[in-house]
Amino acid sequence: MGLMTSLPNDILLEILESLDWRDLIACRRTCHRLDTLAGTAVPLQYTIELAACGMLDGERGLHTLPIRERLDRLKLHQDAWLNLTWTKNNDLAHLLGRTYSASVTGLALAFPSRLDSTLLLQTVPSFLRGIDEDHKILNGPTGIPVQLDLSQDLWISMDIPPDDTSDITCYLKSISTGDAHSSAHNEGCMRFSRRWAGVDCCGNYILLSRHGVDFTSTVLVHNWKTGIVESEKREYWSIGTEEYLSRNGWFLDESYILLDMDRLTSDATGPRTFQSSSAGCLVVVPISPSDTRSYRFFLPDFFQDIYWAHRIIPRCTGGFVQGCFYDDPADRLLSLRPSLRTSSSGPQFVIDIPVRTFTAYIQAHPGDAGAPVVVPWEEWGPRGTRITLETATGPAFSPRTSVHGMRRLSVRADSRSSGTVTVLDYHPRRVARALARGDAKVTHGGTVGNVVTLLPCIETTVPLPEGPAHSLAGHMLGVWLCENGVLLVESLLRDKTITNAWAYSI
Repeated sequence: MGLMTSLPNDILLEILESLDWRDLIACRRTCHRLDTLAGTAVPLQYTIELAACGMLDGERGLHTLPIRERLDRLKLHQDAWLNLTWTKNNDLAHLLGRTYSASVTGLALAFPSRLDSTLLLQTVPSFLRGIDEDHKILNGPTGIPVQLDLSQDLWISMDIPPDDTSDITCYLKSISTGDAHSSAHNEGCMRFSRRWAGVDCCGNYILLSRHGVDFTSTVLVHNWKTGIVESEKREYWSIGTEEYLSRNGWFLDESYILLDMDRLTSDATGPRTFQSSSAGCLVVVPISPSDTRSYRFFLPDFFQDIYWAHRIIPRCTGGFVQGCFYDDPADRLLSLRPSLRTSSSGPQFVIDIPVRTFTAYIQAHPGDAGAPVVVPWEEWGPRGTRITLETATGPAFSPRTSVHGMRRLSVRADSRSSGTVTVLDYHPRRVARALARGDAKVTHGGTVGNVVTLLPCIETTVPLPEGPAHSLAGHMLGVWLCENGVLLVESLLRDKTITNAWAYSI
């Protein structure tokens, strides 16, 4: 260290600028000179500020901005998330007459038309990130489900026939041109002989799920660039006992997917089978068919009686790399809302789990091939999750809980009467900064019954625009969270077409 500190400042700066933020912070702790240098040099301040905010420097967009201006914008960007306000609704007049968003990916939302086979792709702007408001019309099959990946210029749609006997067609198109995606296998067209109910995408993979007539659900992981079926999983439900799951998101990353069954059998000659008598744990399995491990993360005892669960995992990719800085796509939150047989009309729970909770455990416990790894709740849950009581939204509010990155938008049954919604931020470094500065409300975990969870989060109350807060009966609200803020739409309940739209862009 003595030799290093004898170097002139310009050489030291060049060395420090080549380090990632962890090494940079470690160097600051070694001596007063390096600490002073890193604390006053703007490029090093920017690197440290990006890390503290959980963000990465942009790879394209307004990367030509002077680094001082990027640093100033980054600080304002973080402050803006703690003081959300709304734009005027006439800024989004082109949404009127559309229906609810069919997909959210990064900073874009997709709205199908009720009148024709078009899809409106809406980009929520951000002055601080250098993202302009943009919208475009995509033509072609827009039947739900629709998935978008802006980082790969990928638009996935399905042409689903009205009967269960006809083939369905899955199209993989370019968002920019509307033609078949140039990297897609078989000219961007895949046909399946049975009806599939859902689609998800992550990198080179798309996942299709289907409910069969034999009360089974099949999950198919497909490499859309090579046409190779990577993996097939089959799950069993007992419909007579009302055990089923509603899903929104399967991929933890490009190596693992999240299933929901709690008993597993393995057949070396065929696909693994998951059978369930309850849904008391979350099952994580590798995508690779040659990797036969599985992990069963058990929930507290009172969740053994789950009969329905809705979950959201934000996309791994999609629009993240636009602008002069962007959210780290590795930081994502799983939000699970289960309902229990014993309390289907009573209290409802929300379980928020950082995806890194699963992946960090798997890295630390590789497990054995073919042998399920049982992870008791006490080993992973209390410190890695937050369970709260959260009453479901009522009929005057669209029941959509939106998640982006490490933030979740909490829309409760009393949100309209109270005139507020809440943004919860679970990013550990942002939470640590809020605790140190005391400039935001930090909630330390949650307690439900005798179950204590310790994962902290920042709570930010967001007032609704005056219109939706005082709308007449018969109007419904839908709220979405994306990378550049919050989008709220008001619609007529009778035809579900948007009549007003507001946005907060950061």
